[in-house]
Amino acid sequence: MLTNWMGYDILKEVSISDILEAKMKRTIGERLKKARKDAKIRQGAAAEKMEMSRTTLSAIESDKRLVWAEEITKFAEMYKVSANELLYGFADEFPEIEFEAFLGNSEIRMINYSLLYDRLNDKDKDKVMKYIVSDLEKIATSAIVSSISKTDTLSGFINDGDKEPCWDGNIYIHENSRHSKKNIKRIPTQVKGKAVKTKSVKDKIKYRVKYDDLKAYMMDGGTLFFVVYIEKETGEALQIYYADLLPIRIMKILEQTQDSYPIDFFSFPSDNKEKIEVVLNAYNDAQRQKSFAGKRLPTIDELNRKGIMESLSFHVTHVGKEISPNTIPQVMEGKSITLYANIKGNPIGIPVEQHKNITQVTTCQKFDKKIFVNGIEYYNHYLVLHSAFDTKLIIGNCLTMTTPVVADANESSIKTTIHIDVKGTLREQIKGFEFIQAVYANNGYEIENTHISILLKEKHFEEKIQGYSNRLSWLKYILDLLKSMHVKKDLEIENFSEEDEKNLNFLIAAHGKHKPVREEERQLECLQLLKISNISLGVIYIKHTDGYYYMHDYFGEHLESYWKDGDKATRISQFTVMTMADFLKYDNIRLPMIADDFKLLPCSEEIINEANLLMLEMIKAYDKSKNDELLVTAKKINDWLQEHPKLIGREVCIINKYQIKIRKTYLGYSDKAELFSIIEKSENNNYRAGAFILLGEFDEAKKIFDSYGEEQMQEFINYPIYTLYQQSGENLM
Repeated sequence: MLTNWMGYDILKEVSISDILEAKMKRTIGERLKKARKDAKIRQGAAAEKMEMSRTTLSAIESDKRLVWAEEITKFAEMYKVSANELLYGFADEFPEIEFEAFLGNSEIRMINYSLLYDRLNDKDKDKVMKYIVSDLEKIATSAIVSSISKTDTLSGFINDGDKEPCWDGNIYIHENSRHSKKNIKRIPTQVKGKAVKTKSVKDKIKYRVKYDDLKAYMMDGGTLFFVVYIEKETGEALQIYYADLLPIRIMKILEQTQDSYPIDFFSFPSDNKEKIEVVLNAYNDAQRQKSFAGKRLPTIDELNRKGIMESLSFHVTHVGKEISPNTIPQVMEGKSITLYANIKGNPIGIPVEQHKNITQVTTCQKFDKKIFVNGIEYYNHYLVLHSAFDTKLIIGNCLTMTTPVVADANESSIKTTIHIDVKGTLREQIKGFEFIQAVYANNGYEIENTHISILLKEKHFEEKIQGYSNRLSWLKYILDLLKSMHVKKDLEIENFSEEDEKNLNFLIAAHGKHKPVREEERQLECLQLLKISNISLGVIYIKHTDGYYYMHDYFGEHLESYWKDGDKATRISQFTVMTMADFLKYDNIRLPMIADDFKLLPCSEEIINEANLLMLEMIKAYDKSKNDELLVTAKKINDWLQEHPKLIGREVCIINKYQIKIRKTYLGYSDKAELFSIIEKSENNNYRAGAFILLGEFDEAKKIFDSYGEEQMQEFINYPIYTLYQQSGENLM
């Protein structure tokens, strides 16, 4: 029914070759010459306005010299024609097809285009599709060229169609607005056009890029990839998008092999300075990354383990005013960021592996200024976080004041929001709630001598304050309970597990409120571990006269302990059972009490031996923890042992005395003299070997070890003095 509609018989007589070849009637040079003559401008006058010689203009019009993007724009303005007409042809270059369809509405044109297309053979259909795509690319290229030509230092080389498999041309970066060739920089570009409806325009899009193209970009050092959205009906360029496809980013994209990849593209800026920044940053990062293309990148953890990483950095080029920590996030928003590791002895940063593409930056500034409320100091610093969207002032783990970044807004119209969220350890939360209560009561706080007003008088907040008060009272109760057990470590209360909650409630009931413990729930009358988050408590459950078991702090009081052998019960210290691991495990240990405990017992060879062994476990624990209090306590025990020479050998006490001392300082002449005396007089090889180790005579010690059997050697290895032997670089096992 449509075959004769509106002159279809005329349409079918026009070959596709006629249509495709019609646009080749004139070159760019010929079009420029025609436009000049139509504008009635002499060649000399045109050359003068273009700030070029007449010879140069003549060469352009005869196609002996290529035309730069900015030149096309200037020619178009001077001749009062469009840049597209200069690039792609005037109306008279198309075949004279006299039929109404080309003059009707868009629906009629599309019907006739469809009818024509359906009558073509496969070869001509392919030509049409290539032509349509080519036309989109030309419109897209024109949009890119027009955009960058408006800047002072960027220019683009115009390719009339694709000349290379993966690239459409280059953007050139000049030192100044005169576009001199001195120190000129170049970054390859790829341009694609996509026909869309106007409503499809967004700030960010996804566009698929082929594997082979990405591989080529990576090995070449990267490219700036542009996608131009073109209005379907009018052919107008709506929005330019870009992606800086640089080697490191591409390597991450290609980790999963597929034919093509959806890639994030961002709106190309309209501000000319921002355009220059995009191109400069892409070029500079491309140069840094080029030599790493296709190579495995180190991770931050790997560099830290090797101990060679000094810092991490990223690089940004900014055109215009000097940037500061608070403006960096706005400058970097949407831009691809690569992290570089600064390595000891290497002036060039090494790109490190990134789990994802970073496009947002938040800067953090620490200000070492004291925070007061009503003359009481709560904090000695505060933080300011800047993002592209807002600025946050953070005090402690409790108060955040957020001010949005709003362009062209009056200061009075910008609303700061207050967010209270008390987090952190037990002590941090207590301080946070105390601070919030003080701020509420005093309508603000002071940063040194500057008062910051905060009015929290809304009804709903008054209810919150009461809840904060109840929470604070409970937290203080927990702190007092732990202090009563001599716990110095801060409780990590924020991320409690169900088990942590259960054990804390048990501690409150059994120790805080002295409630009895059911026998079946606990092992009784021996050292037990009660773990609450990061704190480990040593406790014991003892049967009282009422027949019930009660919890006791194992390190809170002296307990009568006995070693039973059949019917015989021997009094011992409750701490005899402790090992190196116990000294490292429990957070409620009172070390001075342990030393005193042995002094309360009836002195015997067994008690002396137990005290000596416990002291050695303390020294081993010190070597693991570097807790000086362990050495102090070990010295107290050894001093007490020396008071009983009839129950313990003199050599043992001397060796232990100096192995405690040497862990903190050097041995003096008299100290060494005592050790030499042991070497000369003692018949015990363990004592002699220990003395040699303390004197630094490790070769002599090894001679003794060479005479040991496996069992004897293993026994010596278990002594803490063997650690000093290992520190010399020697090892017997």
